[in-house]
Amino acid sequence: MTEENVNKYNGLTIEELEQGYQSIQSHKKVQIPPHVLGCIETTYKYQKRPQVRINNIKYYCAIIAKLYQERLNDENYEIQDGFDASHYYCHNPECVNENHIVFEDHKINKSRLCCRIYGMKEGYECPHDPVCLINKYTQIQL
Repeated sequence: MTEENVNKYNGLTIEELEQGYQSIQSHKKVQIPPHVLGCIETTYKYQKRPQVRINNIKYYCAIIAKLYQERLNDENYEIQDGFDASHYYCHNPECVNENHIVFEDHKINKSRLCCRIYGMKEGYECPHDPVCLINKYTQIQL
């Protein structure tokens, strides 16, 4: 994320994060595809990634869900500049399950694409921490 976006998210209060998180939870999809490893998806849509409005401003649902979880554990938690919300667990951009997401450096997040491409090839070992979880549904078919 850019510094401007990081500041936008870090500027949210715990009350605003809770408001966004509750909105996300109240819009869960009833039918979640079985292949997405326990993902939580919402009915919110905007382009490819779900977004929620807080104080009439759009925020990515995945970032709100993870940031809210982090702030519950540490009220001073802030996303670092240059970090992304990485769906390391499921590689599902529509997932808002905070347990499937980590904040990590943009370059590391983008390098996880190699695991989606080569992750099921014999002898391939994921170099990431936490390790990517890949299955036949999350792997990119060449």
